Amino acid sequence: MMLMNDLFTSFSINISEICLENFFLLLLVFVSCAIAVSRSLLKIVILSSMFSMIMAALYLLMAAPDVAMTEAAIGACISTAFIIKSMQATNSNEFKQKLVSLPNIISFFIIIIFGEVMIYAFIDLPEYGQTFSPVNSYLSQYYIQNTPVEIGISSSVAAILGSYRGFDTLGETLVIMVAGIVVYFLMLQEKKELDVSIYKQGEIIYQSKIWMTDYIRVILLPISLIFAFYIQVHGEISPGGGFQAGAIIASVYIFFYVANNDHDHDLSNIIKLLFKFSLVGFLIYISMAIFTALMGGYFLQYYAITGSILGHKIGIFIIEIGVGITIFSVMLMIFLLLTHYARNFQMVREVK
Repeated sequence: MMLMNDLFTSFSINISEICLENFFLLLLVFVSCAIAVSRSLLKIVILSSMFSMIMAALYLLMAAPDVAMTEAAIGACISTAFIIKSMQATNSNEFKQKLVSLPNIISFFIIIIFGEVMIYAFIDLPEYGQTFSPVNSYLSQYYIQNTPVEIGISSSVAAILGSYRGFDTLGETLVIMVAGIVVYFLMLQEKKELDVSIYKQGEIIYQSKIWMTDYIRVILLPISLIFAFYIQVHGEISPGGGFQAGAIIASVYIFFYVANNDHDHDLSNIIKLLFKFSLVGFLIYISMAIFTALMGGYFLQYYAITGSILGHKIGIFIIEIGVGITIFSVMLMIFLLLTHYARNFQMVREVK
């Protein structure tokens, strides 16, 4: 009888997951169509944010909570904030091109052809989660079986990213840091901002304030930060790590900035400080690699730190801190750079 109950419960859960997955997939189609036909850039940004949130829910259903957190923080929050600030800096509101035009028709048929090619290629791929697929039959099994013995932590994902594929993660951190540096030197205006009093002359400043945002800020800010720090320091035993924690902290501060009405403080010093932090985060990572080599091991061979499996825990914990600092600094720095640029653009435009 207990066996029948367990089977029925398992069957019900599987049916519920399948229904939810199909519902979200169908919802993605509707959101994509709405994005394609919309002419308002603001509507497109909001719909794109919805698309990211739906994808985050799908990733969660597919047992990938770390990817879901990343999609929610970067796809739904940070990317949306970046695009909105870019719209403010360029004074763009809608597409000037007609919906039915030769470029759009050509693009439509190219997308249809590309989609058919992708579908044809997907036919030969194994079903999601099948144990006999190439990725699950050897490499994944090796990671699952050997992570507790070789690395000494319970999270295979953290072991793969921080140890087995530590060089890949180092390269990805370097790419993000370089991207932040490039945006920093391209967009930071070294000239002093226009006098705000000039901007305010002859203009009635209307500051609308939604009372709910104050309460959301007070409640969400500490909870979100605690959650992000928990992900940061427990990356080896739970989904997440430095990348997810850094993205969440950056998204929290972006929301705090957007919800706060007082934007009169100078952003240049904050941006320069975040620029330095992005370098510090990467230096923490590369310093660990150099330290392990000086201790007699290979680059990122954490075993050399203590001569035992404890070295892996210490090494992964430290490099995750470096990744988190770099991700947080670069994401928040780019947003503030866009804000800084948009503010100067609006001031010059109004004065003229």
